[in-house]
Amino acid sequence: MSNLKKKRNDRNSPGYRPLMIAALVASGILQPLLPVLAAGTAAATGISNTATATYKDDAGTDFNATSNTVDIKVAPIAGVTVKADGITDVNGGALEVSDQAIYKFDVTNVGNTPEDIFIPGTPTTTGIDTTTIAVTYQLVNPSTGALIGSPTTVPAGGAIIPGVLADQVVKVTVTANVKATGVSVGDPVSVTLGNAGTNNNDPLTTQNIVKTGTATTDEVRTVTLSPTPTYTINKEASAFQSLPFASKVTPQAFAVIKKTAASTPGATSAGNDDTINYNLNLSVLNSSPNGSYSPAELVGTNIKLGATAGAATTQSKILVSDAIPAGTVLKEAPAAPTNWTTVYSIDSVDATIPISSTELGALPAATWTTTAPADLKTVKRVGFILAASSNTAGIPTTGSTAVDFPISVITSGLPNNGGKVYNIAQAFGQTKNEATNKVVVDESGDSTPSNFNDDGSVGPVYDPKTDTGKADPTNQGVDGDPLNPNTGIGPKGEDTVSNITGTVAAAVDGLLNGPNGTPAAVGPTDANDDFTNASTQPPAGQSPISSITTAQIASFKNTVKNPGLGTTPTAVADVTVQPIAPSKAEASDGITPTGQYGLDTDIPVGTTVTITELNSLGVATSKTATYTYAVTAGVGSFTTTDTPVNLGTVAVNGVVNYKTVVNFPAGSILPLKAVSIPVVAFADDNPGGAAAGFNGETTNNITIDRVYTGFMKLVKEARVLDTDGTTVLQDWTDATTSGGTGGLLTVKPAPGQFIEYRIRYQNISAAANGSGNVVLNAKQFTLTEDGVFVATGPNANPNTWASVTTHQQNTIASPGSTLSFFNTAGSTIGTTDPANATDVGKYQNTVTAPIAPGDQGTFQFRRLVK
Repeated sequence: MSNLKKKRNDRNSPGYRPLMIAALVASGILQPLLPVLAAGTAAATGISNTATATYKDDAGTDFNATSNTVDIKVAPIAGVTVKADGITDVNGGALEVSDQAIYKFDVTNVGNTPEDIFIPGTPTTTGIDTTTIAVTYQLVNPSTGALIGSPTTVPAGGAIIPGVLADQVVKVTVTANVKATGVSVGDPVSVTLGNAGTNNNDPLTTQNIVKTGTATTDEVRTVTLSPTPTYTINKEASAFQSLPFASKVTPQAFAVIKKTAASTPGATSAGNDDTINYNLNLSVLNSSPNGSYSPAELVGTNIKLGATAGAATTQSKILVSDAIPAGTVLKEAPAAPTNWTTVYSIDSVDATIPISSTELGALPAATWTTTAPADLKTVKRVGFILAASSNTAGIPTTGSTAVDFPISVITSGLPNNGGKVYNIAQAFGQTKNEATNKVVVDESGDSTPSNFNDDGSVGPVYDPKTDTGKADPTNQGVDGDPLNPNTGIGPKGEDTVSNITGTVAAAVDGLLNGPNGTPAAVGPTDANDDFTNASTQPPAGQSPISSITTAQIASFKNTVKNPGLGTTPTAVADVTVQPIAPSKAEASDGITPTGQYGLDTDIPVGTTVTITELNSLGVATSKTATYTYAVTAGVGSFTTTDTPVNLGTVAVNGVVNYKTVVNFPAGSILPLKAVSIPVVAFADDNPGGAAAGFNGETTNNITIDRVYTGFMKLVKEARVLDTDGTTVLQDWTDATTSGGTGGLLTVKPAPGQFIEYRIRYQNISAAANGSGNVVLNAKQFTLTEDGVFVATGPNANPNTWASVTTHQQNTIASPGSTLSFFNTAGSTIGTTDPANATDVGKYQNTVTAPIAPGDQGTFQFRRLVK
């Protein structure tokens, strides 16, 4: 039996009270304040968000871009929190045997509509005489803060408090005596109001959580109201108070694997003998992104390892693994850093994993050997193991770079004109002294450790069926900024991409036809798919999922040249230019079809293409012909009633220019589409007859005039976070330009919860593969998120998020961006992320450098629902 009354008078000594308060904070009695909400946004309130952008092409032409719309309805959502409000020892002294104590709790309706809340009459206790428990509650007036009426007693089986208003507080008191026997000094004397799971003593993970399973009498929970509102999900919460109290932090090894790449051309000009030098970099951090985890040493995990495959045994090692990228082979045996050993696996990356089946119980493990195969081309993975690694010795939390690992591959099997090589690295181990022996995994491409999410929360569980180490740019993403590798955003690492440039055969025919001033241009495949990219100008505010209601026009200039090939160069007579259908271009090209011209059905029916000859001063001549496009049974054709444009005889090394104007009819095409118009120059065999025009003449050359209906794509996504700002209630909606209005968020945000908006932007135009092609760069790109609703007029704006949400810090933009913030009146408030709750009604993200074809970036901001 304890006897703390001997020191009761110490409470009067100087410094006792602050020390006691500090002890209460440490023990959990004085817990962090949970969010205190203002009057919640009414159910069914709409929150609409559409992003816009402006940009220029290389010629300085202005363009607009509009994202998909994300509409969020604030639905009737139940919500409840329980906050510990302190312990009172009734007799004023230390908490002793048989003392009566009052445990105070605040139960709050954090939903957005009145709701009924169940309160237990018999809370969970430790060190308490349960026969003495008495529970009462009293409502607080939301306007004045005064208590309403007298306390109501809760029976042992619990009671429903009816009609608790949104944001209204219920004061709950639990009065009970300490046990008369069986309590020792230091034992907890505690009360838990509610039962929200196995971790009821954590105020950050037991608030407003989804109620699952059968209702029990020890819970604090919302009760579904009928007929209205009917909650799709009920919530529950709990709070814990104890004296003393101790918290526990889980150890976690925070491993970070990063990758950089540099390519070196090979001996030939083709793209299938280049060397790519990768450098892997492993760190183990000494800081934690999540307060529930403390940094710990990285130690080994089980892998199958041996000097040969036949001698493999299960051993505990730290492993850095890199799958040999598709289109390459291992160039040489990598030299391992000091204390590390190079290992190899010839098992397919499509069917095996680098962790043993005894560790994960999933697929057969990859077998690693310390002996390099005689033929390095058979290696599917190369890796490095820490020689001294085990479950007791590994890499300490130094916070600095541990080691670099160089790996070189050589391109093999790529087309002669090159291509893209994708690669991702992985690091494996375990956390020292972590009870469950959970595998620690990190993937390259980002700077977050151990596959933790960007917000510090625990990332997805490693799945050997999908996370085999094989690069998958579609699902893993691609590092969009080659100058800033390992800056990927999202729960998974992003693939490193190496662009390998090769060469293709130049034209061998008697004519060259290409972009303006570069008739000898070469495309990605050959000299018949060189291209000029240009864009139409969809109107401002054009929805990405609705046909453009105005005609879309793009203009091109092209050049024809007689290169004077052969031993006796001659002039080429009756050179004619005209558009042809993609299928006809494929047939004329004479190589295995690659789809470089698109499909016949890509070109809208009714499209007109006008070809006009230009004189030496660039002025149109009288030679012009307009063609109209039709599709019959899936096969396209251009027809005209005009005389085809015959450029006459082109002398050796002679040059003639012409103009192509493409006109898509109103309502025939969506924004962000790419339409290839093949244009052929040929020596017409029958220039004056009824069959004038292209009929497969062998002396010909094709160029592509490719039209984009806007080339900067904006994709808006949203996710909902709980009131703690970290718990993800629904992750990114993965909206696309083919959808995104309404219905994407099945979890609707309640007052006090967060909406995070993310806009992904990308230059969707084709890159300059080959030589001499004309591409589209987006310059002065400015993305605008304006949430101030304007109903009508020239500044009409459909967005409504500014009035029902408030700014929260966590604004993120891709490197190379400048952020600007504006209040709801439209005045600028600076370029740094303002404090929480600052009046921010508009965000602007300006990208300083041109956005090249294929490049992409993101802009993300957070709002708190009022």
